[in-house]
Amino acid sequence: MNKQIDLSQIDSLEPIMRYVEVLTDVFPEPVNKKDLAQRTGVSRAAVSKVKERLYGLCDVEALAYKAKMILRSDTDTFLKLFSLYASQMKLDKLLLSNYGWYMIQKFQIHDQISQQLKEYSTHFTEEDTKRMIKVVFQNLPNIRVEEQIGTKIKDPQQRAIFLSFQYAQAFGNFLNNFVIPVEDKEDLIRVLLLRDKLFFFVKNIACRLSKKTDILATLANDKERTRYLEVYEKTIDFYLRKLFEIGTELIKRTAESKSLIFEPSYGEIGHFFHP
Repeated sequence: MNKQIDLSQIDSLEPIMRYVEVLTDVFPEPVNKKDLAQRTGVSRAAVSKVKERLYGLCDVEALAYKAKMILRSDTDTFLKLFSLYASQMKLDKLLLSNYGWYMIQKFQIHDQISQQLKEYSTHFTEEDTKRMIKVVFQNLPNIRVEEQIGTKIKDPQQRAIFLSFQYAQAFGNFLNNFVIPVEDKEDLIRVLLLRDKLFFFVKNIACRLSKKTDILATLANDKERTRYLEVYEKTIDFYLRKLFEIGTELIKRTAESKSLIFEPSYGEIGHFFHP
């Protein structure tokens, strides 16, 4: 994934964006020029004019033996399309397409995270990982760094206070637009299950890291260290629950907007999963 992309190549792909979008959505179904013209609402002649640029992204064997187009599933092609969609502010559309999702799964993200964090595989399954990735992709349009966050106030304390209000407003806008994939009761239970797993996973990591704090190394005996750790863990649990209550409220609002019953017990973190 360390290859550099020639920006001139990306510029040359912009005029064929509408055709590329079809190819990413129908992948791995091969498409001929006639089908592509019909799906994009243009003439076959229009497709023929850009066929060489399209062919440059497509599998050679499918073109040679079937005269049909199917996107190549190699890293170079994916990076070109990734850059193209990013330049058009449509990255979520690529990553949620059949092609994008196929390529993401090739990276075996679940296995890679599990190798780095031993706690990960004890909390999440591969299906859990896929669902979380999709939630992230669905919310990419909402993850916008506010361009105007800044101030000319020189006093450090006043500046920090002012910026905190700006970031709070940006975060509030993000939460208001956050998409939670809930359409029926099964979706709701899956999301709540992920909420519980994520809570205990984050808490587990935070508590493990707290054992490595500098202050613990200065304490004379195990009794003092145990007392400090108990305080740390209770503090971590308290603030994490406050944070996850915000998420639970978002899930509840989404469920109610779909006319789904949100049982009182659903608001309890740990109701669906507890390690």
